[in-house]
Amino acid sequence: MKMNHSIKSLTILALLFSFSSFAENNLSRCKPSQRHFDNYEPETFPTSNNLMRKPGESPLTCGEKLILRGKLLDKNCVPISDAKVYIWQVACDGKYPYTTLRDGCNKNDINTKSNATFTGAGQTTTDNKGEFYFITTYPASFHKKKPSINIRVKHPEFSHFDTVFYTSRQNQEESPVDYSTFYYKEDGTLINEVKIVLPEANLFKEY
Repeated sequence: MKMNHSIKSLTILALLFSFSSFAENNLSRCKPSQRHFDNYEPETFPTSNNLMRKPGESPLTCGEKLILRGKLLDKNCVPISDAKVYIWQVACDGKYPYTTLRDGCNKNDINTKSNATFTGAGQTTTDNKGEFYFITTYPASFHKKKPSINIRVKHPEFSHFDTVFYTSRQNQEESPVDYSTFYYKEDGTLINEVKIVLPEANLFKEY
């Protein structure tokens, strides 16, 4: 009887170990975000994460204010700290409010003469949890395409990574980045959260 009990106990422990290993292997993997390139990046990125205005200006913008929160992970779901994150997007008129880096952009898609303070681009740095945020406005549609915010990630230990955040899905399509549905804070501020997963592993950190 003792022998049978020991065999059963060992069998249960083996099954638990196998399940634990299986769960660990699956939970420690994140699906990489899809790459996406946009030609309308600004010639110079403002150094602020507040796209509503330049430092010292009183905001004069149109469109709904949006707080874009994000988290940056490697393919093993390890947060990536000290990464530079850049975003750029159109203003509420569907045009980019800055001078673009590339000469081949359509001039009809650019409006640098607006009186609004919206900069259309910004940058920030991820914290020790891989988290970041931007203050911006809900993007307008561009050429009748879905509203979107372009995102670039730079880190010395990873390849540069460009992707895009579409504000809505259509026909069950897959989004380039994972994101939550929009929700409102008690003060009425629109919030959205995105998760960006790089296709590489952090060489010096693991969980």
